[in-house]
Amino acid sequence: MAVPASVSLLLTNFRNKTTPGVYKFFTRRDVIAKQIQDRVNDPGIINQGLSSLCGPAAFLYCVAKKSPLVYAQYIVDLYDNGKAKLGSLKIEPSADNKAYDLPVTAGVALADWIGLAGLRDSANDFFDYQHYTSAIAGITMPGELLSWFTKAGYTSGENNTNIMMGAKNLSNLLSAHQKQQAGHAVCLFVAGFK
Repeated sequence: MAVPASVSLLLTNFRNKTTPGVYKFFTRRDVIAKQIQDRVNDPGIINQGLSSLCGPAAFLYCVAKKSPLVYAQYIVDLYDNGKAKLGSLKIEPSADNKAYDLPVTAGVALADWIGLAGLRDSANDFFDYQHYTSAIAGITMPGELLSWFTKAGYTSGENNTNIMMGAKNLSNLLSAHQKQQAGHAVCLFVAGFK
């Protein structure tokens, strides 16, 4: 898929800036721009790595797939300004999150850390999400995910999660598949226990 001209222009301007971003250890604009471009081309490469950021990853996959420019602008705004908006969803991660020196061993690309961890940290009331191993602080419950979609401008959302009452069945999976085939954004909350 070719990168839309509007995204190309945004990323060219982003690369050409000489001022540092607000992420203390993320100094390579060219690397971040390339990662954004890659994710616009294929949102499926948005990757939480070894973090517990599956909720933000699912959400931003849907945003990038539906609106590549909105996704790219979101990452650029977080990097340059430390805050961004997706519709009425306001994202402003903590100073600790922006000062984290993300290790390569985390398996999370810089653009993914900015977008995923920034969203999760901003949404947390009690826990900072400032390290990729912050498992509890990284959890996103289905109701919160639905709230993000609603604030980002998606309509007719529903949450059919049944966390305490047991598993859903095949008909629920088929319904989700039908909605996805009809063009809806569908996210599944899957738990695997032995």
